[in-house]
Amino acid sequence: MTVRYVPLTVITIVTGAGEAVLAELSTQNQPPLSRYCALVPGEIAWDNCDCGQLAQSVGDVYPSNNFPTSAADQRRTPCGPNLIIIPVTLSLTRCVPVSTNDGRPPSCDKLLAAAITLEVDRWVVRQAITCYLRDLRDTYVIADFSVGVARTVGPQGACVGVELSYLVGVGSSCCSG
Repeated sequence: MTVRYVPLTVITIVTGAGEAVLAELSTQNQPPLSRYCALVPGEIAWDNCDCGQLAQSVGDVYPSNNFPTSAADQRRTPCGPNLIIIPVTLSLTRCVPVSTNDGRPPSCDKLLAAAITLEVDRWVVRQAITCYLRDLRDTYVIADFSVGVARTVGPQGACVGVELSYLVGVGSSCCSG
């Protein structure tokens, strides 16, 4: 079964991934998030970290005949490339202890607690996204997926977090003549 690419499919897949992460975070005794942006346009802003933000954004979507390689230099078919690759960035940020107004650094205990939260978040995000996308692939909703690096971002201001990139391959549309 081939899934056709339509924007609704992208929205459903990405917002479902965010919901999977939220559900898994709730089972891990992590601090609650104050902000959830299921899907934002362009780059993800931290303007309102508020001690916990989960947000996702779709990057530059491209055609492919062989997941996840771009079809720019691949053979042409009557319908064009058979896949559309959707790159997604998921960002999960949290507050991190900072120096006091008089310049004293945060305690090592507070830094340790923040680091533990960050590492649990990193693990939860990877597991939730991987399991969610595997289920979609196994039920033929998507053609394939790849979960990339879960890199540490920040600290910026009083926020630090995990940014995970993942790719989703869905069937492309074929124009009927």
